[in-house]
Amino acid sequence: MLESIHLNNSANEGSLIFLILSISLFISISIIVVFFYLSSIKSLSKNRIEIKNKHKKLDSFYIKILSYIQRFKFPTIELNVIFFIWNIFIVKKDLYGLPLVMWITDKDNKLRAINKTYAEILNIEDKRYIIRNNIQIIQKNELDKIITKKIKLKTIVNGSRYIYEVTKFIRSNKNYYIAIDITNREAQSEILSKQILAHQHLLDKITTAVAIFSQDKKLNFYNEAYVKLWKMDEEWLQSNPSDIEILDYLRNKNQIPEQINYKKWRLDYLKIYELDNNSEEWWHTPDGKSIRLLKQPNPIGGVTYLYENLTEKLNLQSDYNTLHGIQKQTIENLYEGIALFGTDGKLKLYNPSFAKLWNIETNYLEQEPHIENIIDILEENGVNKGLWSNIYNNIISSENERVSVAGEIKVDDNKIINYRSVILPDSAVLYSFNDITDESRVENALKERNKALIEANNIKNTFMGHISYELRVPLTNIMGFSEILSNQNFGKINKKQADYLHDIQISSKELHSLIDDILDLTAADSGTLKLNYEHISIQESLDKIRSDIQSTLEFMGIKIIFSIDNPMQKIEIDKYCFEKIIKNLLTSAIGNSFVKNKIELKIYKKNRFIEIVTYGRWQEMNTLIDPISKKTNNNEFTATGIRLSIIKRFVEIHNGEISIMNNTKNDSGIKIKLPIKKQTNL
Repeated sequence: MLESIHLNNSANEGSLIFLILSISLFISISIIVVFFYLSSIKSLSKNRIEIKNKHKKLDSFYIKILSYIQRFKFPTIELNVIFFIWNIFIVKKDLYGLPLVMWITDKDNKLRAINKTYAEILNIEDKRYIIRNNIQIIQKNELDKIITKKIKLKTIVNGSRYIYEVTKFIRSNKNYYIAIDITNREAQSEILSKQILAHQHLLDKITTAVAIFSQDKKLNFYNEAYVKLWKMDEEWLQSNPSDIEILDYLRNKNQIPEQINYKKWRLDYLKIYELDNNSEEWWHTPDGKSIRLLKQPNPIGGVTYLYENLTEKLNLQSDYNTLHGIQKQTIENLYEGIALFGTDGKLKLYNPSFAKLWNIETNYLEQEPHIENIIDILEENGVNKGLWSNIYNNIISSENERVSVAGEIKVDDNKIINYRSVILPDSAVLYSFNDITDESRVENALKERNKALIEANNIKNTFMGHISYELRVPLTNIMGFSEILSNQNFGKINKKQADYLHDIQISSKELHSLIDDILDLTAADSGTLKLNYEHISIQESLDKIRSDIQSTLEFMGIKIIFSIDNPMQKIEIDKYCFEKIIKNLLTSAIGNSFVKNKIELKIYKKNRFIEIVTYGRWQEMNTLIDPISKKTNNNEFTATGIRLSIIKRFVEIHNGEISIMNNTKNDSGIKIKLPIKKQTNL
């Protein structure tokens, strides 16, 4: 290197010019190779123009050398280095006019020379003042870090922060410094880095799978959605696999469409690296996924793949289309006429039943006519315009005033049309029209028939009540006279006469009981029977019932067993109904039992209810289900269906329950559950 070169104004250096020039060019070219990556071609062109404009004094030979070097696209920084050396050693007087920050110090880093740019940065015009006072733009301790290499240094000059890229040359115990202001470049680089990082974070959050490949077909970036879509191992992806390796992986996992010639397909797939335009294709994978793939070549080389998984969207769209088709077919085949009016009062939807019901051409309805025009058409068809006034006012009202309504329209041809409306979420109103002419006629007929049945039932109840009371008078006389004769008040009677009188008395009692049952049944059916709750003793009621049916029990040879969980117990219940239920239950059981049979009746309390259970050998269990049916046998006492009907009616009046059970030894039972108001113990 040049160890003995001195910067002075001696005129006898001409012989060394060519040698210095050769060495300078060699040094410059070496530096160019080292720093080739640090600047762009675009800034190079700009710098070339600046050099030509600021240094017109340079001879044509120098310009030719610069042009020749620039033709090979050497970095800007290295051209500046060449320019610096040229000025120092050849054109010393231009040192102050260079666009770079340059200064010379002694071995102790004390200023010896500066250029114009150095002074401009300090905002001091007198360069001698700067040199004399050794005003440094970079602190001495920072300069000491520079040996013979390029280094980035941060400094503050006049309150402003600067970042310089400083290069140092040592010649003849002097330090030559070149400082390039890279503050803006560093700021832009930092902004670019942050922007790239922000873009990466953004790509990681989106649901579309993204993969970026470099020009050599290596994976440079992928997002989380890409990993989830293909279910790949992240460690393997971080090893930057090639595009071909990833395609082969997806093929082995059945994640790409089936191909007859996979190698040819893969070759065509990778042609995107040679194209400038985007391309789009669909993947329908064997596992049922539908993926839209966008392939986008990058400006600096490589390709960006965007995988949009539309499987769920397409499935939803398919389901929606299916549902829409079903709803459309349903609406079109409804018996009711359907009409949907939008917020603008125009018809948005209708079905064939609506057009048929109001006799309107479908071609006209397809034009989405306004409600006013529809009413005009109806008036032409003979429909009174006033009948649609309520519907019209509801449709043309504001969105907040629309309400769901229902009503009837009676057309002049005796047709009755029922309508109702529903307000939809978008404030549209849906009307349904139903021709209920036939239904109305049937309803009126049923109402008239029901009225006639009610009147007939009232007549029946009145008749039964009257006839029952009319039968009681002669029956009472018969019972009284037979009792007088049995007591032999008017003379003695023989045994045969006594038997006849006994039979008359038994039959009279049965007939009297039957008349009472008819009256009770009539009262229950007509709703005139009222419950009268009172405290009664269960044991006393059972004793009274046993006494009433004792003669029948003796005649049939049947034994009754009463079982009570608490004989001293009193309950609050309607006494007449309670005793009537048990008496009819026992007499019905006697009538359905064999001669000399045993009937067991249990009464016990359970919560707020009493349960009455009776067991026996019943000949017909359906007599309770169908109370009017009965069966007569010569060897059996006949149970009347009226008594069973009374049991059912009285239990229903009490809101109780009745059921049939099966017991062991072919016995059957009836279980009655009656609610009670209050229970006390004696």
